[in-house]
Amino acid sequence: MSPRRPSGGILIVLVSVLVFLSLKVKRGSSINGLSPQYLESHQLTKSVALPFGQHDFVHVHTNVNPKSRLAKREDTHFYDEAVCRGERALDKIMNQAPSTRVFTRQDQVDAWAPLERRGVVSPDLQPVLLDLDIPYSQDVVRGVATFQSKDIITPDGQTYPRTNGAYDNLFIPSGAESTIIALNNHSPKQYATEGQPLPALNRWSDVIWQNWTAIAGDTDSAAQQLRYIFHENIITPSTRKIMEYIEVAQPDQLDLPWPGEAYDMRSDDGKALLGTPHGMGVVWLVVDHSDVLGRKIPVIRIFTVLSRPPPSRRGPRPPARRVYYMLLELRNSVEG
Repeated sequence: MSPRRPSGGILIVLVSVLVFLSLKVKRGSSINGLSPQYLESHQLTKSVALPFGQHDFVHVHTNVNPKSRLAKREDTHFYDEAVCRGERALDKIMNQAPSTRVFTRQDQVDAWAPLERRGVVSPDLQPVLLDLDIPYSQDVVRGVATFQSKDIITPDGQTYPRTNGAYDNLFIPSGAESTIIALNNHSPKQYATEGQPLPALNRWSDVIWQNWTAIAGDTDSAAQQLRYIFHENIITPSTRKIMEYIEVAQPDQLDLPWPGEAYDMRSDDGKALLGTPHGMGVVWLVVDHSDVLGRKIPVIRIFTVLSRPPPSRRGPRPPARRVYYMLLELRNSVEG
């Protein structure tokens, strides 16, 4: 005698129960009925804010020139960290007292052996300066290169082994359009061995201030007119990554001709740019010398120039490359 098969009604009931259970499990692992795969692909999953004050990185980022967050990379941790650094930097600009460190011209001579040279602005940058009414003739532009290419022995007998640190910059003291152009800058900390002593005067912001006041004039009224700070030929990977992320560009493919894009500090993108190594150098310049410069809030503009190297005598002409620039315009805090 063969076993009895379940009737059609029983089969229908069993199938209904199984479908109900599967839907319940699926709905329990989603948000508003949307699958985790859909949420992840559209970057709608809940992210965790970084531990800084009350800043919440879950909210939608608002920018001066908003771009779709959906087109940006899924990994945003490096961006969120830069925004956090920018937030802290703004707090320093507005609230931290000026530095009590006092350096003299002799300190710089002892530690760096500054070498003044002819100031020549790159032909790629000249149209930008012209657009901003910044003079760039050689009778106005001053160049100062500072190196730690040999052991330093200060008058008090302290010895600092060479680090090969180097700061090379251009200075344009021109009243309301006074400008610094940062060219090739490598901190001694990049090259120093672990535990190696460094002279007190070692940060870019301190060295640059010594050069600027020597060129612009020792009076506060001359030095405080500093308005523009350019970073030319940015090669630091972390800064380039932030610039490319903000503009939704592939690595080394940022195509943003002048005037580029500007971001103020009301936007997360502006804070992220301020939190890069190139932004933070200017932050310390402003914070440490706020007694002269005032409480200045930067507006940051990023752009690229397609640079075409001259023909080579030894072979074919090198290919054109995109040169990354960052311009920080110092504005009084009341201007926004």
